[in-house]
Amino acid sequence: MNWFEYFDGYQTALVTTSGAFLGVIITSIFHLIQKYFANRHERNMKKLDFVAKFKSEQLVEPVIKFLDSDLATMQETYSLVLVNKDSRSNFQIKSDHLASLSAVTARVKGLGDPKLNALFDEFTRKRLHIGNSMDSVGKDPFKELGSAITLAGDIIGLLLDKVRDVEN
Repeated sequence: MNWFEYFDGYQTALVTTSGAFLGVIITSIFHLIQKYFANRHERNMKKLDFVAKFKSEQLVEPVIKFLDSDLATMQETYSLVLVNKDSRSNFQIKSDHLASLSAVTARVKGLGDPKLNALFDEFTRKRLHIGNSMDSVGKDPFKELGSAITLAGDIIGLLLDKVRDVEN
């Protein structure tokens, strides 16, 4: 028996049914391909979110907190200019944040930017320059403080660029 004889008179139905099944199969294949790419994109976005969050919370925020604390210490040191030299030794300047200097330096170096490393190293020495310039003739502690503020701004700008690099 010939199969075509069995479907004799039903060719239109057979073609329509075959076309419908073929359409369902093709649509299902394209749907699976679309799902694959959507899942891959979602995984990549999660990776980027993790990297951005890690960079922000573990690398950038501690550095900014340190900069804020160190600038406050520098401002306190500079304010001693208004105090009599004999009374300066009675003042206690908060330096608790200096215990985290090596950890913060490691975070800055972990970002891998030589310019940022150089700026941060220079910034960390500014505290000493302010203290030394207070007792030295011809040195201006306000100028040193202003320089430290400028360095801190440059460091924050570079850190912001690093965070933006992850987003792009």
